[in-house]
Amino acid sequence: MKLRLEVEPCETIQDACNDAQWLADKTAWNVEFEFNGVDCVAVPGGEPTFLHERWSEVKDKRHRVTSKDDD
Repeated sequence: MKLRLEVEPCETIQDACNDAQWLADKTAWNVEFEFNGVDCVAVPGGEPTFLHERWSEVKDKRHRVTSKDDD
């Protein structure tokens, strides 16, 4: 089972990670949320600081594809 957390406008990534982790620990379910284009998942027993670090590592990486093979 999983839950979806709705992140309010102007909420920080730290707050979103803390809220999601608290909920995951209380319910023993995964808690998913989207923050600035990154899908995040807090798992029971996880660490909100680790989730924030992982988000920070990938937040600026975007895959790009084109409609033409440039080989």
